[in-house]
Amino acid sequence: YSGNYKVNPNDTVVYVNRYLFDGVTVYDKDTIKQADLGPSLKIHLNKGLIQERFVDNASGAEFLSTEAFQAEFNGLYIEAEEIVASEESHLIPLDLTKAKMTIYYSNDEDEGIEVTDENGVITYEGVDLNGNGVKGEGIVRVKQQYAFPFGTIKSNVLKRDRDNSKASGNDRLYVQGAAGSIATIELTEIGEQLADLQDNNWLITDASLIFYVDQDASSDIEPEQLFLYNYDDNEQLLDMLTEGLNTFGGTLERDADGKPYRYVFKITDYISELLKKLDEGEEASVDIVKLGLKVYNPSDLPTSIVDTTIKNYSWNPKGVVLFNHDASAGDKRIKLEISYSEINN
Repeated sequence: YSGNYKVNPNDTVVYVNRYLFDGVTVYDKDTIKQADLGPSLKIHLNKGLIQERFVDNASGAEFLSTEAFQAEFNGLYIEAEEIVASEESHLIPLDLTKAKMTIYYSNDEDEGIEVTDENGVITYEGVDLNGNGVKGEGIVRVKQQYAFPFGTIKSNVLKRDRDNSKASGNDRLYVQGAAGSIATIELTEIGEQLADLQDNNWLITDASLIFYVDQDASSDIEPEQLFLYNYDDNEQLLDMLTEGLNTFGGTLERDADGKPYRYVFKITDYISELLKKLDEGEEASVDIVKLGLKVYNPSDLPTSIVDTTIKNYSWNPKGVVLFNHDASAGDKRIKLEISYSEINN
């Protein structure tokens, strides 16, 4: 379907032509009203295509199971465009939780039903299938409909301008969701000094990894939350599993003027285990790994303490530019701040 749609608050019904077996002759016209009387957008799909893909193909392999059908029919793509610059157009919020595709059709059925009693005697009992008040008319035309609810799953098609894309480097990190980009971080200095740090008798009380937003490059598309994870193994960091998302952090903080300022991640448990002095023969519970930084997606949350794999989904197209470790960023360089107490033996 392609055409213009004009918003009408009285649009609460749909009119359906009912056809005889020849597919041409209209024998009735239904007026179907929404139960909640809410205005709705009703798009008439290509009848020939529906006939070919659904009705004529009803016995095909695509309808043998739910899995086969979902592989064949992925959903509907809805695209709205401005009509013309001289005419007024609006962005309409659609409640897609109630969206569905409904196929209205009619078929011929016999109003005589065979009935077998307890003694095995067969009789015929008339029923009223077409709702005209008369039972047992023989072959009658019966109105049918079948609805395919869309549920809550929806996705968007996004087009990116690749001509202006940038790669992360020492000065900036570019993080964007959907089909954008992630950034990677290596804790190089800790790796180089790990043995010396482990010799210190420290109790780590807090460890925060802080990313500052480049406000000169910022816009109105900064994501409200980023996500940090073990990039090498594509797994959750320890603090995500032990403390949960709220404590783990990554939410956007703003400055006094309301501008995007920074993202802070609490990785206290990870650093504590990393700097833990091991007894001879004891294996470390965590290793120094490359960290991945991405736009947060609900699928990033661990499904269980056992399943720690990061799912490669991203539905949020927003992005942000962050300062990396280059000295030119001054006090807005990426920081790992560790607070500790020195334990007396």
